[in-house]
Amino acid sequence: MARYRTATLFLLIVESVLCLTIAQNILKDGDFENSNYPSNNWHCSGNCKIAATKSDKVSGSQSVKITGRTQFWEGPSQQVPMERNTRYHLVFFVKQLNRVAGKVLQLFKVNAGFHINGANTMYPDLVNDGNVHQGRGWVKLEAYIQTPDVSFVKSTIVIQGGDAGIEYLVDNGRIEKVNEDNMWKAEANKRIDQIRKNNINFRVTVPFNTDPHDYSIQIKLNKHAFPFGSMINTDHVLEDKYARHRSLYYYMFNWATLANYYWKWSSGPWDHPEYTTNQAAINELKKRGVPVRGHNIFWGNGKYLPEEVMKLSTTELKHAVDERIRYVVGATKGYVEHWDVNNEMLHNHYFEEKTGDPYYSHHMFSYLHQLDPKVKLFLNDFSVIANGQYASAYVSQASEYRKANVGVYGIGVQCHFPENHPPDPTLIKKRLDQLSTSGYPVWVTELDVVVADENTRAQWYDNALRVLFSHPTVEGIILWDFYGPEHWRGKNAGLVSDQDYRVNPAGKHYIDLIYKEWSTHVIHDLKNGKIFSVRGFHGDYEVMVKYKGTPIKDIQFTLGKSDKTVDITVTDINAHPHIATTSAPNLNLNGNGQNHKIIQTGHFSLGKVTSDDSSFTCKTVWSGFAAVGDDKYAEVSCPHGYVMTGCTSESKSPSDKKDGETIENHGKTCRAWDGSGSTTPVQAAVHCCKKTGLTCNYYQSHPSPLALNARVETPCPQHMYATGCSAHNFFHDMAGAYPTTTSCIAQNHGYTKGIDSFAICCSAPNLHCITEKSRPSGLGVGDEAKLGCPSGYTMTGCHGFSEDGGLSATFIYKNECSTKNGVQKSKGMDGVTAYATCCK
Repeated sequence: MARYRTATLFLLIVESVLCLTIAQNILKDGDFENSNYPSNNWHCSGNCKIAATKSDKVSGSQSVKITGRTQFWEGPSQQVPMERNTRYHLVFFVKQLNRVAGKVLQLFKVNAGFHINGANTMYPDLVNDGNVHQGRGWVKLEAYIQTPDVSFVKSTIVIQGGDAGIEYLVDNGRIEKVNEDNMWKAEANKRIDQIRKNNINFRVTVPFNTDPHDYSIQIKLNKHAFPFGSMINTDHVLEDKYARHRSLYYYMFNWATLANYYWKWSSGPWDHPEYTTNQAAINELKKRGVPVRGHNIFWGNGKYLPEEVMKLSTTELKHAVDERIRYVVGATKGYVEHWDVNNEMLHNHYFEEKTGDPYYSHHMFSYLHQLDPKVKLFLNDFSVIANGQYASAYVSQASEYRKANVGVYGIGVQCHFPENHPPDPTLIKKRLDQLSTSGYPVWVTELDVVVADENTRAQWYDNALRVLFSHPTVEGIILWDFYGPEHWRGKNAGLVSDQDYRVNPAGKHYIDLIYKEWSTHVIHDLKNGKIFSVRGFHGDYEVMVKYKGTPIKDIQFTLGKSDKTVDITVTDINAHPHIATTSAPNLNLNGNGQNHKIIQTGHFSLGKVTSDDSSFTCKTVWSGFAAVGDDKYAEVSCPHGYVMTGCTSESKSPSDKKDGETIENHGKTCRAWDGSGSTTPVQAAVHCCKKTGLTCNYYQSHPSPLALNARVETPCPQHMYATGCSAHNFFHDMAGAYPTTTSCIAQNHGYTKGIDSFAICCSAPNLHCITEKSRPSGLGVGDEAKLGCPSGYTMTGCHGFSEDGGLSATFIYKNECSTKNGVQKSKGMDGVTAYATCCK
């Protein structure tokens, strides 16, 4: 990336200057300070009346009053110059002035009209708040929205104020364009490192008569502290036929939402439901160390209430509510960690309307908290993050509950992103920032994306998970199921597909995030120091001390949200500690790219070097160490008279945090790149040969597509051999590179950048080259695969490859090609494989 730093720095400076400018309000007279209404800017849609009033306002000297409304859609309107598929920030303040008979709460909204042509107009709601009443005073309607991706000839907005007959004030309107955050991923990754990790400071003492070079310390995160969960039903937990389902569930998730408490569908009498099956499922989950969220006790929508409840009088309903709270607490106290108490109160108000009390649900929370003060109580709602219509309403509601002090712990957000619509990291971040002003922590309680293409689905889940995981106000993320065939939104939302539980690319990428990118696996050799630090993700750790490769000590500890010091004292080098083992599922990864389409993206020459030495001699030359950090690099060139035939590298910790290698200086330099999240340097290794007439050309392909497992081929000219292949990706999302004798193939392993493929293509009189392939390595961190060349052949290049990524090192040492695995993998996944190019 440093190659482009000058241009990038200029763009960042320009972008920073632009960001410092004040956003322009595209509304005219947004502060409503004109003297006469209706005006050229504001008029009342329909038959309502608009007039200035100085009696009440948010700021300035006046607001406008809306009266005479005969239809719900009537309100102040303005044509605004909004653009297609563009992000905007909207703010208006409204104040309800009266009531209509038989209605406690009113829905206020900002509605838009996008006029496509003379006959067709779209009318989406941009901002909604359904909890407005006179007692609330001035209400802020605020949202971050995106206009439709269709051509429209004009656009208008209308501030609509509840049912016909409702009168209200409007003030302080703004509509401002929001620029896309093109740096969102880099910033999210920085926040993840800051808020989800801390330093582990190790101090190791070993017997004085032993050599530190004989020790290694393996540090492994066994369980995330951060909750990554999914909804699960009781039958999946308990029934024998779902053993495969459970095995995957326990491997992929560490939290559960048990969605078997809906009042309407609970088995048994409506006033005393049968929850013994639920209790058995909770017991099984807790036995596995999986905490449980309960969903839900109430749902203020008539169609989700028992028919018997709908027939109750107000007094009877209040009694039934209290009785249900007592009954549920009696069945679950001490077993569930969370409760979604009254689901979706931004949208549903049955209890408020029936009792005539706009704050009736406060009683539900307060009484439940009184009976079970340890369980954490949540608001839970939708259209907050996925489209943002109710974000400001949620902030207002949460602030109201905080002021009432009724036992609410946090905000639950349902992130059900629209089908075939990618999550927008820019808007997700803005909306989370909105919610953080409430002062409550946020749990993502119901997450899913929906798209048929599995690679696209993986990218969309990555975008959503990354920005959510990176936000400091988010304490947990729960998917609303992971198994496609039974997913409530259909198979196109699943991480796991088909009846044989195939882990599709979306699921595979999720596993990569949890077990690779967002995990900590480090091996430290004591020859590099007995006092050292590792920056690790929060959670439960296991440390294995090995002496001459044999485990002699096993330590467990938990890393929380502060740095931790771990003292390790070795007293017995002959100890044989008991090491607990846990089995991972045999992942079905068939179809995850095993039959790849190999494409050529177009390649270009980097240069040519020729040797004139008579003998055929090759050797490996190492660089010094790079500085530690993203895009830091080390580089090395061949000695005079030698030609570069291969370019590889090694991360000094057995991790996969390096970005690969590039060929620089017209084929004279091999450069190794360190990656984000790395805590150790990289070292470049150049393979150098000399022989009469040996000529090597250097080529680079244009990047691969962003899809998971996309392969790009860089071909060699006719009569030239691919002696060395290298790959580079700015986010270390790569499976590596390997030769086909006459070409190089590099494979992508992520969705944020394509992979660059480099080929070193060589020829000489009577030169003949072959490609050799090793057996795969083991699945553990540091496991190695290596091979040599047949008798009579000289190794010119060494390559590492794994279908599941995780390369930490590839190099030639003592005439052997070696490649190392950099992440812990599970059964069904691929270790690393070494490929050697051998010539004579």
